[in-house]
Amino acid sequence: MQFADTKQQSADTYIYNLFTLTFYGMRKSEMLECLINYYTDGNKAKFSTHIGVKPQTVSAWLSRNTFDAEVIYEKCEGVSADWLLSGKGDMIKTDNQQFADNEIEIHSLKKEIERLKSLKNPQNGDKLYELCKDLISNYRQRDIIIDKLVSMTETK
Repeated sequence: MQFADTKQQSADTYIYNLFTLTFYGMRKSEMLECLINYYTDGNKAKFSTHIGVKPQTVSAWLSRNTFDAEVIYEKCEGVSADWLLSGKGDMIKTDNQQFADNEIEIHSLKKEIERLKSLKNPQNGDKLYELCKDLISNYRQRDIIIDKLVSMTETK
């Protein structure tokens, strides 16, 4: 009879975990493990270096089931903000998501350039130069993504 109880307990645990994952997303520690595996092949020390924190910080995040989403989003190229916040969906952005994010970034850079130009302050020259460099970089990234999307749709 003990075996039947264990089976029922396993089924209950499975159903609870499935429900939790479906409605609440992954646990932060599971998400962090996925990030570590993806970006540094499971090496926690390399991951901590990659994101610019001490290895003890990553260990603490894992044991406390938490992490600094802002640091990870800033340092882990291609990670989905939606996934970081909810634990749901794809961990890595698709080309379409990257394209949309890039378009938003280009738009905000253009607005900032226009705002600085309207101030007519000579000290804004350096800031304008940096924003223009960022804008050019974003246009290049957008073109790379467009080329990838086109090549995916072409028949050979």
